Amino acid sequence: MLKSLTISNFKLIDFLCVEFEPRMTVITGETGAGKSIIISALTTLLGDKPGREIFADQEKKISICASFSLADAVGLRRQLEEHGFLFDGDELLLKRIISLNNNRLQNRVFINDQPATNNLLATMGNQLVEIASQHHQQSLLQPKKHLDFLDTYGNLGPLRKKYEQAYTNLMAARQQLQEWKLKEQEAGREIDYLNHQLNILEQSHLSIGEEDELLARQQRYRQREKLLELSYKAEQLLYSGDQSIIDSCYQLQDLMARLHDLDNSFNGTNQQLIPALEIFQDLRETVSSYLDAIDIDPQVIEENNLRLAEIEQLKRKFNCSYNELFTLKDELEQQLESWQNHEVKLRELETLCRKKQEEMESLAAELSAARKQQANRLEQAVSTHLSDLKLKQACFRVAIEEQECQARGKDNVTFLISTNPGEKPAPLHQVISGGELSRFMLALKTATAARDTIPTLIFDEADTGIGGAAADAVGHKLASIAQNHQVLAITHLPQVAAWADHHLTIQKQLDDNHPAIVVQQLDEKDTETRINELARMGAGEKISDISREHARELIQQAAKNKTRRQAAATGK
Repeated sequence: MLKSLTISNFKLIDFLCVEFEPRMTVITGETGAGKSIIISALTTLLGDKPGREIFADQEKKISICASFSLADAVGLRRQLEEHGFLFDGDELLLKRIISLNNNRLQNRVFINDQPATNNLLATMGNQLVEIASQHHQQSLLQPKKHLDFLDTYGNLGPLRKKYEQAYTNLMAARQQLQEWKLKEQEAGREIDYLNHQLNILEQSHLSIGEEDELLARQQRYRQREKLLELSYKAEQLLYSGDQSIIDSCYQLQDLMARLHDLDNSFNGTNQQLIPALEIFQDLRETVSSYLDAIDIDPQVIEENNLRLAEIEQLKRKFNCSYNELFTLKDELEQQLESWQNHEVKLRELETLCRKKQEEMESLAAELSAARKQQANRLEQAVSTHLSDLKLKQACFRVAIEEQECQARGKDNVTFLISTNPGEKPAPLHQVISGGELSRFMLALKTATAARDTIPTLIFDEADTGIGGAAADAVGHKLASIAQNHQVLAITHLPQVAAWADHHLTIQKQLDDNHPAIVVQQLDEKDTETRINELARMGAGEKISDISREHARELIQQAAKNKTRRQAAATGK
């Protein structure tokens, strides 16, 4: 519920603080007094785009602050707490400060004195206040809005949200399928390319550790001449050269045997040289084998170098190290397998699209059936309220035509009406007049009020174009809506104002030749003040005893009707 609205430096308002009460409050005043400026300030606070013309003084900041009670809006409070906003009791403060800086508008918004975003404040505001104005009436003339009215009346928001999610899921699946089909055109070229790359690697017959082995061989081959020279000298020294070690050992062995034969006292024997000979023989075999190994055919060396060059070329081609070539080969095989399974993926996506479409169509059918059921109820409810609003001959119908599933379902909803007997109902925008449109909007709002969760409803001259008994019926309907909502109504009609539980008057006064808006709360107990205001609304500036008496009767009759309604509601 809106508790108060504080405005400064907004249009004709230098500073104004207005407090509001539950149930129905009417705001009256002469034409041009500034009644709609208060509503304009509230809509600016809640998200309307401001212009430079709203500044009373462009050197000063505009400040608009609204206080709401969230005692009956636990869900909204929980949303705000989830966004990190703190509460002291049940009060919610929404505030917007607008300033001009170098001729540019600057906005700052606050929720409970904590900085917030424009989007969040507007989202909260849409859940707190709904304004029914002449602009709002015009939206009734747009058939595309009728579906939203029907869904609101039928409380079909949750089901519609489920459908919209299913529709979004289908669109996403179709997009994925379309993208995959586009890839199909590239599949042949991509498979050829991957096969070519993979064939290069496979035909290279790479093996782990091969490069290191080839490089080690190459290092040895580069030192081949020096190694041959050293190993050949070692072989000559051991065996094949003049005075080789092995020959010298054999000669020494023969000399020792002869010495022993000639003189038994010689202790040395040729057997002592046998271990040394074995060592030198083994060493000779090692050197000989090594000589054979490094005495390589130049063709072998060339082949080793060519293989290294081939590996180096592969590394440059794929811009990676030798070991990374093996990883690349695995990746190419996986990509090739993925492309070769393209048809499988395509079938999977087509199956997914069919499944998502079935889910969407099932929800569309469920939503459509619910809309048709609620449409019948809405027709009955609005027709009853139109009759109460002195449009007894009006015939209201909700036409639902099926179409291909769209973002909001498969239903095209149009409100039809006829206001004269025998006329066939036609689209609202083709046949309804201004006064009839005001009453139709009120009938629709009355029908949806019990299901509408927005606590505060504002009617900005929603009674335009009507009078007499119809005006009294409008007041009755507004008072009825006020049983479940806080209602603020700007009106020029005394028949409507008579139904108010609270009454505010707006006056424009000159203060130092500067127009200023003043709000006066008419005391419930000061009946004469209210009577004078209603008399002024009905008769103009010249208020007569007759106009006062008429105003008194309006107030008394409205009070009796409210008492009877309350008694009926309580069963007393």
